Amino acid sequence: VEAAVREWPSRLNQSLDESRFVERRETGDATLTVWSQQGARRLLRIDGLPVSVWSQDPAISPCHGSEVLSSVLPLVLHERPRRVLLLGLGGGEGLRAGLGFPVDRVDCVEPDRGLSTLVGASNEFQDARLSWRHLPAALAVSSASGHYDVVIASAGAPVTWRAESTRTLEFYRNAARQLAPGGIFCQALSYRDVGVAAVLVPHATLERVFEKSVQIPVGSGRVLVLATNGPSLVNRPGLVARLQGPHV
Repeated sequence: VEAAVREWPSRLNQSLDESRFVERRETGDATLTVWSQQGARRLLRIDGLPVSVWSQDPAISPCHGSEVLSSVLPLVLHERPRRVLLLGLGGGEGLRAGLGFPVDRVDCVEPDRGLSTLVGASNEFQDARLSWRHLPAALAVSSASGHYDVVIASAGAPVTWRAESTRTLEFYRNAARQLAPGGIFCQALSYRDVGVAAVLVPHATLERVFEKSVQIPVGSGRVLVLATNGPSLVNRPGLVARLQGPHV
């Protein structure tokens, strides 16, 4: 009503919604719902819990920084990433950012076969470098590999049972086996609503597997933990110049 009284352009009306239900999908073990916020922003909830956010039009609503940085930071830290393993699609912002890099291959592990069509526009993820594996993240890293330059574990709601399997000693050991020499592991952790123990405890477990690790705050209630068994992590020559490059 206020917009009509002030004669706002009609094209701005779609940006007035605070949180509007868009779509619901039932899977084998969860209820997925998508909500519209500020016109172009979308919120994904799993069983009612907020999981990730993405933008359908960055010109109206910018991409969510913490979602993008989960891919950008490890891919910039690595000298020349060629093969990437993404554990969990989330809202797709990490995958979109990763495909913007000159990598040779991205393997995305997502148990829900229908999530890509729920969070992505038509043909958005149609890239010859991208392949899908539909199984739980903890199972996906259980076999020997050693092929990936970067392994990225996306954030999940810390209170859900699905998140537990990606915070165990076994998971971190298996994730380390997926990495090529000098490879980087990155995990997004959320401590919103549950306290910093949701970050400190997994990080302490991770330190038993990786020689070097660091925590980087990337947003409200969100932390990225980066780790490697290689010779260097953030102490790399020329890193500041790469961070300031046009690719970021």
